[in-house]
Amino acid sequence: VQIGSQCWMQENLNIGTRIDGFVTSTNENGINSTIEKYCYDDDDSNCGIYGGLYQWNEAMNYFETEGAQGICPDGWHIPTVNDWQTLTTTVSANPNYICNGNQGYIAKALASSYDWTVDTTTCAVGDNLSANNATGFNGLPAGYRDYTDGAFKARRIFACFWLSSPSGTRAH
Repeated sequence: VQIGSQCWMQENLNIGTRIDGFVTSTNENGINSTIEKYCYDDDDSNCGIYGGLYQWNEAMNYFETEGAQGICPDGWHIPTVNDWQTLTTTVSANPNYICNGNQGYIAKALASSYDWTVDTTTCAVGDNLSANNATGFNGLPAGYRDYTDGAFKARRIFACFWLSSPSGTRAH
């Protein structure tokens, strides 16, 4: 989807072989060529809906170069901090994408129009879902896998995206 000068994938990646959430990727040190992913609650159908959940090193295909292709298809790359900042600046500058005239409320314009937990707070992503996704970005509330204990958390509440900064920064 074209947003300002950028082109973004309209759906989350879903490639690789599923491993259980309590398992640390066997490819942790880049020792095999199998892309490993997690599916929320270890349920393959969740990968079909939300895409795979990946450890940062796996998503980056074991390269620590900002802007690396990682596991993305040819012609795409893991977004950089600058890519994400350009996206949020573009969205917040467009009056059609902000809620109630407040440039700080852009999440609704990036969030999918379905599956978010209901929240009646004005401008919350979960309030009036039909008003979401003005940009076409279609951010899904896939949640995440906690790397410390392997637990799946916050599905239908959070959309998290890896950035290619060497620190493994995650954008919410």
